[in-house]
Amino acid sequence: MYSCIWDGFDDYTTTGERWDLVNGTPQYSSSYARFPAAPNCVGQGVRLGPSVYKTKNYSADSPEPIASFAVLFESLPSSGSQGFLAFNDGGTRQVSLAVNASGALEVWNGGLGTKLASSGPGVIVANTYYFIDFETVINTSGSVNLWLGEPAGGGALITASGVDTQITSNAYANGVTIGFINGGTSVSGMRFDDFHAHDASGSAPNAVLGEGTRIYTKMPNGAGYATTVTPNGASANWQCVDDVPPDGDTTYV
Repeated sequence: MYSCIWDGFDDYTTTGERWDLVNGTPQYSSSYARFPAAPNCVGQGVRLGPSVYKTKNYSADSPEPIASFAVLFESLPSSGSQGFLAFNDGGTRQVSLAVNASGALEVWNGGLGTKLASSGPGVIVANTYYFIDFETVINTSGSVNLWLGEPAGGGALITASGVDTQITSNAYANGVTIGFINGGTSVSGMRFDDFHAHDASGSAPNAVLGEGTRIYTKMPNGAGYATTVTPNGASANWQCVDDVPPDGDTTYV
């Protein structure tokens, strides 16, 4: 069983950060969401300004990590390439995604060490949300596949095999980073929503998810089937956990 991390960024703020390492200050707002909130749901996205990134560690090593997520670039790089996602082993980037000044998507080993594969130019334009599925095998003779706005089962935009996706001595990733992974300020900001990370070699979910995938966050508005834990700060369990954004230790169960 490998890690499964799904985050819609819908119900928390910088004071309730749930990722393990944060460089800089992410911003959470409904104005950064990919779509308006569904009925009876809440909806936010996260904005990462220049040099800001955040990392989530896995609970187990992932030899075939997958990331399926929505991303928007507020501008394209004025030159060169800007990394925006990486699979890590500890503090070392194993394989990364980047966008370049011509609007091409790129796959690199390390934190933009050697370019492994690229799309053609113009597949990305600024201020538009895209859904990306990125699947890789971490190995010195590994593979990468990337889908852009494709339903599950559609054709990949980028595919390459026999490429070096392993920088450390370990043929796996144990975390994922989003944002300005190689530093830099060449993009004015990035926004993420509907983020999923899982593993192709684990139990389900173990495949790319495809365009149309979305995380719905619905907060409680009444008692459910389990009411046995002790409420603190409010009279009922559900009233302790219905706050958007969360109120920390003011109410809890």
